[in-house]
Amino acid sequence: MLSTKGTDKEEIEEINRKRSMVLSKAKNKKEVLYNILENKKVEEVANTLIYCAPGEINEITLELSRLGYRVHKFDSTVPLKERGKILKSFSIGSIQILCAIKCLDEGVDVPSTREAYFLASTSNPREFIQRRGRVLRRCEGKNLAAIYDFVVLPSGVSRNLFKSIASKEIPRFAEFSKYAINRFQARTVVGPYLNSHSLEYLMDKLPWDVYNEMMELREEI
Repeated sequence: MLSTKGTDKEEIEEINRKRSMVLSKAKNKKEVLYNILENKKVEEVANTLIYCAPGEINEITLELSRLGYRVHKFDSTVPLKERGKILKSFSIGSIQILCAIKCLDEGVDVPSTREAYFLASTSNPREFIQRRGRVLRRCEGKNLAAIYDFVVLPSGVSRNLFKSIASKEIPRFAEFSKYAINRFQARTVVGPYLNSHSLEYLMDKLPWDVYNEMMELREEI
């Protein structure tokens, strides 16, 4: 008798991978980002970091340049010998916005960052907590840092599908908002979307608990 357990697990992992990519590349994320930065005074923006989804960094970098910002990308195509110069220019304000993907996770510190936009994130707590830590690093003259975490929740879908996606997205919100000075304001924004599916408890669920539950379910398949 042939076992399909391994095949089923591989198919589910592939579906999860594709779903994660759809979430990270949700079109509205970029539109919201551009709208936020269009409404800022260009000369007042500095030390801003944007985490992009793979394949979108060139588009976002170009669009922000068109808006008048001094922006540079920071990805695997940037030579190692150039990266130090770019980070120094970013720290002193010559580069206002740095668009990055996962290579910035590889032990690179950007303590001068005062504002960060997470367009592409992950359900792995270790990764997104490390990213937050890089933004919150102490730096002379820096007392606060603002983090915009772009959360994607579907509409017009079944409760099970909504819960599946919310369970991947909301733990980041729960972790980030827990220590934010605008915690309660943030909860009033996100809460109504979860209340309609009786999932408001997700805002208080520790990300490692949710992550471990997801891993256990995969192991049972």
